[in-house]
Amino acid sequence: MYIKAKYPKVGREWYRQGVQGFGSLYGGNQVSDVTNLETRLSDGLISRISTSYMFGGNVVSVYVNNNNGNELVFTNESVFIIDSSTLNITEIDTQRALEFANESDWVLKGVDLVALFIDRVSNDSGILDNQLGLDTIDEGASLLMLPNAYKDGLLYSVLPQDGSGDFDVVRGSSATRIDSSGIIETITGVNTPRIEYTSGSPVLLVEPQSTNLLTISEDFSSSYWTKSNSPILSNNHSSPDGGNNAWEFLATSNSSRLQRFHSILPAGTYTQSMFVKYKDGDVRMNFKNNRFGDSQVFLITSSGVAEETPNSNIGVEEYSNGWFRVSVTYTANGTQSSFIQLFGDLGTPKNSFYIFGAQLEEQSQATSYIKTDGAIATRLEDVISVDLTSFSISSITETIDGVEQAPITSVPSTYTIPQGNINKIVMI
Repeated sequence: MYIKAKYPKVGREWYRQGVQGFGSLYGGNQVSDVTNLETRLSDGLISRISTSYMFGGNVVSVYVNNNNGNELVFTNESVFIIDSSTLNITEIDTQRALEFANESDWVLKGVDLVALFIDRVSNDSGILDNQLGLDTIDEGASLLMLPNAYKDGLLYSVLPQDGSGDFDVVRGSSATRIDSSGIIETITGVNTPRIEYTSGSPVLLVEPQSTNLLTISEDFSSSYWTKSNSPILSNNHSSPDGGNNAWEFLATSNSSRLQRFHSILPAGTYTQSMFVKYKDGDVRMNFKNNRFGDSQVFLITSSGVAEETPNSNIGVEEYSNGWFRVSVTYTANGTQSSFIQLFGDLGTPKNSFYIFGAQLEEQSQATSYIKTDGAIATRLEDVISVDLTSFSISSITETIDGVEQAPITSVPSTYTIPQGNINKIVMI
């Protein structure tokens, strides 16, 4: 029979777990007594043979002989046999396959795919953001993408190991994400994919182009924002971006408000949003557009933020450190000017609360925060794709917002990840 390498490009330098091990396989024989320098993984993920640094991207599959314990290692350059008693490594054949008389004696041995993936990312100067899902890799997949690792312009796929399934990333602008600490982080790499943690678990965030039409999104002391009926504002409070850029807002009457005039908006669907946080007393807050839609009252309490009257045009999203993002969606008619308005506490007595980061965008829902400081700002569209012409893919299954989608059976030559919060992409 002929046994061929199963996993491509997984490395040359091998260590046997324990006291003795193997030195580097550079295409010839080399034996050394080395200690496994580090335990890369826990929770039972370690296999007896694991790889370290990948030099040249060798193909590796490992077979073990049931009778004597000898092992065969296939690389993209050669085939080696490891004597189980002496640990000698002998190059048997310079081809990628070897004929055996007793086929039943040899069994495919598992390769530690997790260690291989971690090494590949490290050696490519990539960033391993998390290891979620790596303990349950579907080895039968031709291509598997989990939101684990990236660098500017590239999203790594866990499988295949040779990198041929890695995704190209194009955006062309900076953008923000919620990092693993729950902080709004600005990603300065213009083509860097965003692994997002708004829900607490990592997802790949893929968004359309959007523009914050408010030219000053954080400095509410600016004359850009009109203060009507004497609201009291104070700044230098802890903010969702990890700084001290939030403001405390205290109403002195039911009509105390912060507002921004907008000339005629082109006809379309718009969403305005703002971050709010409880201080030390319950608040009934009205966040609205004075021309389009009704008053939208939000309840800010010690247990969280909620809509007083839930409906499909308003939203509340929870962030870390007590922050929530409230949003209101409406349709502009293209003929009337309007105000974005934030009213303080409508209750008695008046309680203050914290605010941060206002945004107005022509979208049907709020997208990731776009900071502005004197001019409108645009985040460009995320386009994340992979060339499949070298693969034999029969179906693609996407998991979006935790929901597995119906398989795609009409497979394109270039596959582009859809917009949304992407948990996983599996191709078989």
